[in-house]
Amino acid sequence: MTVLDVSDLRVALKEGLSGFTRNAEVRHAVEQWVEEEYASLSVPSDVRYTRSIERGMATRQIFDAIAKYRPHLVVMGTSGLARRLPIGSKTAAVLRRSSVPVVVCRKL
Repeated sequence: MTVLDVSDLRVALKEGLSGFTRNAEVRHAVEQWVEEEYASLSVPSDVRYTRSIERGMATRQIFDAIAKYRPHLVVMGTSGLARRLPIGSKTAAVLRRSSVPVVVCRKL
């Protein structure tokens, strides 16, 4: 299993991350936040997984990851930063254009 986290400055700001002036500082802050989030998950020891943190256009990064990892299934959240609609624009784009099945989960 590969877990892909596509992050950008908006994600950092939404999560209250601040105090950076350079691109490398943003990346480090987001990576540290992702590490803390993953530390709260309990993954069975027999499940092998990798994590990849990417920056850039989310939809493009997701399709690049699909091409690279060749998954049998993509699982993603329903909404993005705005949360005004039942499904975010990135999720809708992946649902429309994905070459593999996509499961969409709402945040609990």
